[in-house]
Amino acid sequence: MNNDSDEYLVSEDNTIRDVLQVFQTTSSKNLPTGIAIVIDNSNKVIGSISEGDIRRALLSDFKLDQKIGSIYEKNPICFSEEYSYKEIIEKIPHELQKRNRKSNRYLNKIIITNESGALDKVLGYQNWLGLMKLNLKAE
Repeated sequence: MNNDSDEYLVSEDNTIRDVLQVFQTTSSKNLPTGIAIVIDNSNKVIGSISEGDIRRALLSDFKLDQKIGSIYEKNPICFSEEYSYKEIIEKIPHELQKRNRKSNRYLNKIIITNESGALDKVLGYQNWLGLMKLNLKAE
């Protein structure tokens, strides 16, 4: 895991306020923002929480100091660091359809995990599209 990845990490016991701080921190560091990664005690990715999740919770009368345990996405789409960018783009529609997501082609943030399931990095759609174009040119 690289140091920037640490900025995204939260646990089920963190609060909505804590997640908003993650969004602020990642934004101030020019990292892809609007997502926090929920991990367990062994640092394995077990979920994600987005700005949309936070917005829906606040509109449902959750308070800033409430824990995120009941509002985060417990079935996040993650890709192994072993996949090429081309393989990831080919897998996205299937993963979205499998989870009945609204879009069947677009994933705003790409969560990359290592072999033990820990967070390796978060790529914003624009960042990773640029990387993919470079990768395709190299093939």
